[in-house]
Amino acid sequence: MGRISKMVDAALAVAADDSHGYSQARRWPSQGTDYDCSSLMYWCAHEAGYDVPLSGYTGTMLRDFTKAGFTALPFDGNLGDLDAGDIMLNVEDHTEMYVGDGKFVGAHIAETGGVDGRPGDQTGNEISVCGAYVPSCGWDYVLVPPRESTPTSSTEKPTAARKLYGIDVSSNQPERIVSMVPNDFAIVKMSGNPQAYAWNYVNPYAKSQSHEAMKKHGLLGLYHFGWGKQASVEAEFFVRQVKELGYLGNAMLVLDYEAEATMCGQTWVKKFCDAVEKAAGYGPVVYASGSVIVEQNLFSLGRPIWCANYPLGYQQIDGYDTAGMSVYPGCEKAVMWQYTSEGVLRGYNGTLDCNVFFGSASDFKALMGPQAKGRLYNVIKGVYVRTERKMSKANIVGKLKKGDQVRLSMVKKADNGITWGHITEGPYKGRVIAVDYKGDVRAVRA
Repeated sequence: MGRISKMVDAALAVAADDSHGYSQARRWPSQGTDYDCSSLMYWCAHEAGYDVPLSGYTGTMLRDFTKAGFTALPFDGNLGDLDAGDIMLNVEDHTEMYVGDGKFVGAHIAETGGVDGRPGDQTGNEISVCGAYVPSCGWDYVLVPPRESTPTSSTEKPTAARKLYGIDVSSNQPERIVSMVPNDFAIVKMSGNPQAYAWNYVNPYAKSQSHEAMKKHGLLGLYHFGWGKQASVEAEFFVRQVKELGYLGNAMLVLDYEAEATMCGQTWVKKFCDAVEKAAGYGPVVYASGSVIVEQNLFSLGRPIWCANYPLGYQQIDGYDTAGMSVYPGCEKAVMWQYTSEGVLRGYNGTLDCNVFFGSASDFKALMGPQAKGRLYNVIKGVYVRTERKMSKANIVGKLKKGDQVRLSMVKKADNGITWGHITEGPYKGRVIAVDYKGDVRAVRA
């Protein structure tokens, strides 16, 4: 039995046993047999073998569960995509676990209608299984446990310690394509469409395809198909779309440099990459054919390179099989290689672009956001997490509470003399917080 099944079974067992009731005063096993909503999630995950502490509350779950390997996905309003073991979280108020068949397990309320009562479940509903719902407080995140690996067929390579296999997709593939086929990572088209002369085109499937990738393995890239006109305008548009999607700082950014754009040369690529880095806080990977990479000396830009060359032409290739093939001469230092556009993977009847990433999952994640490690700060007063350095409510994406710790870089003053810090680790990586505001210190160096 895998850890996810153990965690779900633990939640169901507590709900079925009336010796367990709701209490905030006796919420941990060391204090008795009762739980509140967050202690129940912590205990079930701990029992299943996940490295979470037997302490905390809803406000610390995001930190503690992501440290234990869970992936935090912003809730998109769709309860139909959940898998058993996914944990719904509102960081202020409530949490429940999805256990399959449209059902959830949660600790709800004591028999008194408050936060404490007699030991055990007096009503049968203090801790119970219930149907799908979104509470009045709403859900902020889905905490997705790391999925157990599945066997691959004889033609599909298992993940190697220093090599990953994945796909790149667009609206030419189904919305659920990432979950349909085996892959270690996915690169999703975000914007750009030179064939339709629309540099500001946005992939209508970008949200669902990105969500699938983050839920499956947490390794996501987003690319812009360069039009080759105004580099900074295209770059800023691309970054804005990634930010609106909710993955800025949590996705590899990629320039797809091909077709007409390649006539602009290395100078255009540099302008685009520099503009992306200025707007996003980190730079993109550059995708191009091997011949363009070599002829335009794109390695000299100092950006990670994704090389495309098809040694077997447009012959169909079953699975992630690169036997007898090699990357384009002069591109041996590329971080990634697209070796075919005709890959055939189980679960999908069409053909796909197949790729090799030369590194581990940690190496891939290192390209998904700002590289600065930053310094550790203690939060001494609750502070909102924002997408950018503006105090507008529209930019708020979460909140840190007193007692939390956060790693920050680029701590500097901006609007109205407010000091800002960029978050460099955890689920809010790439976001910002106000370190102090109008004299109220929000965070001090640990």
